[in-house]
Amino acid sequence: MPTANYINNRQNFEPSQATRIAWIKTRKQETRYGSTSLPGMFGTTGFSTDTSWIILAGIIELAAVVMTILLGYFRENALFGAVFAVVLFLVLDYVGILLHTHQAEDRAKWKNQILVAQTPQDHAVLKKKLGDRTLKEDTGVLFLFLSGFLKVLAISILNKSALPMMVLILFAMFYLIVIYIHASHTGYWFAKIDFNKKLRADYTQWSLGNGNGAQEYLHKFKTPFSLQMKVGDKKIVNCQSLECVSKTGEDYNFKLISRGLMWDQDIATLCMGLLYKEMPILALECLQLQLTQIVANGSAIIHNDNSSNSPLSEGSDIN
Repeated sequence: MPTANYINNRQNFEPSQATRIAWIKTRKQETRYGSTSLPGMFGTTGFSTDTSWIILAGIIELAAVVMTILLGYFRENALFGAVFAVVLFLVLDYVGILLHTHQAEDRAKWKNQILVAQTPQDHAVLKKKLGDRTLKEDTGVLFLFLSGFLKVLAISILNKSALPMMVLILFAMFYLIVIYIHASHTGYWFAKIDFNKKLRADYTQWSLGNGNGAQEYLHKFKTPFSLQMKVGDKKIVNCQSLECVSKTGEDYNFKLISRGLMWDQDIATLCMGLLYKEMPILALECLQLQLTQIVANGSAIIHNDNSSNSPLSEGSDIN
C-alpha cells in the first residue's frame, strides 16, 4: 500500500507525535542518493509481504493449537494440560515478539541520526548502539525458540502414536519457519497495524476540529553546490518547497519549507535531476528536517538553521 494513501488532506492535517513515532517503527525501504543512502523515516513498505508471511505463520500456529487440543481431548485426563500448553505457547510468542522488537523506535532513529551526527564522538556512540544487542532482544528470540520447542514437545508427548513420526519431524521444521517469521516480519506487521489505528484516530479528531493542523517547518542551510537552481528559483513538491534565497561568496543559501511532515518519497522527488554530488547534500538536509519533525509538538513553527557548509558536520541532537 503506497504511503500516498495513508493521509488525506496532508497539507492541512498532521499526525500526532505518538503517530509519528509509530510510523518510524514500520518497515522502510533504503533509498540511495549519490554516495549516501537514507534508511527511511516517514514511509512504509513491504506490508503486503509481511502479511503473507504472517498468514503462513498463522496457519502453522493454528494447526499446532488444534492438534494439541485434539490430542489432549482424546487422551485421558490430558485436556487441561493441553489447554494450559496452548496458553503458554501464545504467551511465549507474544512476549518474545515484544522483547525482540522493544528497541524498534530507537534503532530506526539511530540509523538516521548517525548520518548527521554532529561530532565523531556522537557518530561513535550511535555506531556502538546500533551494533549492540540488548538482553531483551536476545531473550525475545530465546522465548520464540522455547515456544516452538514446547509446541513440538507437547504434541510428541500427547501423540501416543496417533501421528507418524515423519509428521512430527515436518512440524518441527515448519516451526523453524515460524520463528523466522516472528523475528523478521511480525514486529513490522504489528507496527503497521498500530500506525494505521493511531492515524485513523488522529484524522478523526482533526475532522472534528480537535486535532493537529499542519504546521510549517523551516530549515535553512548553505552549500557550495547550486542544486541545479539559480537565486530566486523555487522547487515545489507536494507540501514541500526548496528555494535558493541568495549567494554569499561561493556558497548558495537555501530555504527548505515543509508544510506538515516531509515524507521519504518527497525527498526522493526533490532530489530528482540533481548531480551525483548534489543529491546527498539535499537528502541529508531533508533528513535533518525529518528528525526535527519527530519531536515537534504540532503547535509551533519550527526554525532549524544549519549554517555549515556540509550537512555531515551538523545535525539533530543525539538523544
